[in-house]
Amino acid sequence: MPFSHPSKSSCNELVSYYAGAIKGKTILTTGVSPTSIGAPFVRALATAGPRLLILAGRNLDKLQQVADEITTAHPEVDVRLLQLDLGSLSAVRKAAEEVNVWDDVPVIDVLVTNAGIMATPYVLSPDGYESQFAVNHLAHFLFVNLVMDKLLASPSPRVVSATRKGHRFSPIRWGDINFDVSS
Repeated sequence: MPFSHPSKSSCNELVSYYAGAIKGKTILTTGVSPTSIGAPFVRALATAGPRLLILAGRNLDKLQQVADEITTAHPEVDVRLLQLDLGSLSAVRKAAEEVNVWDDVPVIDVLVTNAGIMATPYVLSPDGYESQFAVNHLAHFLFVNLVMDKLLASPSPRVVSATRKGHRFSPIRWGDINFDVSS
């Protein structure tokens, strides 16, 4: 490998190394906005010539900014936007339904679950789960499963989860998922 360790490599180094695996693929990435880590990631992906980049996030205006940058720099790469609010499981279902009816997108070769929140106040999601757990884990798990048929239609499907080390601070309390009871 031309880089020492994936966690110490830049997006551009990784994309350069995996360019052959990216070219011609359909890649859906969550958490893409101009100031997120998703934006430089998808801009780097565009340099390798994917067939389609699907940019998913809550704010369509912010997604459009990143899409416009990609289209300007790489007009040969198709870009599509997907409104995906991971804070609500019903919104996740709605976004997955939208993806699943796109007849012109028969497969998703790579789904990158990049979106996340951290260090937010303790708030319950509309579905009754602690917001960070809901957004960072439950919503992505649901979304991946709801678009699984499009993933499995790919000859070499991949789900890539961009994660942090926050899970190492404390285990999941399966009997107290929202940390409502003092330990």
